[in-house]
Amino acid sequence: MQKNHLQHRTTALMAILTMLLIGAFNVAHADNTQPGNWQKSEHYAENRGGSHHAMKATKRHNILSKKLALTAQQQTQIKALFQAQRTAHKAAAGIRKPLHQAIRNLDPKADDYAQKLVQVKQQAGLAASQKIDDMLAMQQSMKKILTAEQLLKMQELRATGEGRRGMQHGLSLEK
Repeated sequence: MQKNHLQHRTTALMAILTMLLIGAFNVAHADNTQPGNWQKSEHYAENRGGSHHAMKATKRHNILSKKLALTAQQQTQIKALFQAQRTAHKAAAGIRKPLHQAIRNLDPKADDYAQKLVQVKQQAGLAASQKIDDMLAMQQSMKKILTAEQLLKMQELRATGEGRRGMQHGLSLEK
């Protein structure tokens, strides 16, 4: 009986220690994951520019610089091009929001459903057309900045899928 009692005490003590360790871990983890803490980190501020979109642009820029051996002038031109693309993307968001709201507001039971559906489809077509135009303009701008060898290297990278995450939107420079 004493042996059984000792086993229960040992088990209880181990359970208490485990719970204390888990609690300490949770407290430490909670301090690091409070809203806003990760954005204040030095690494985030240096490498991310403070926003998700800036992070993607920085990543694309770094991939292009490294894989294509860009000159300083090309890096500056591409950075400006990405910034212009970001500005255009923000402007396009103003077009997409009303379109998405119009889609949400469609009521299949309404008398004028067919007419409103046609209008929404027209809006969506205009938005898609603008997006395609923006992508083509980006491709043309990249063709003006990069050398023939760099364009060829970019096509090879895209064909193999290497570096694809950083170079997908508007950077496909196939002839």
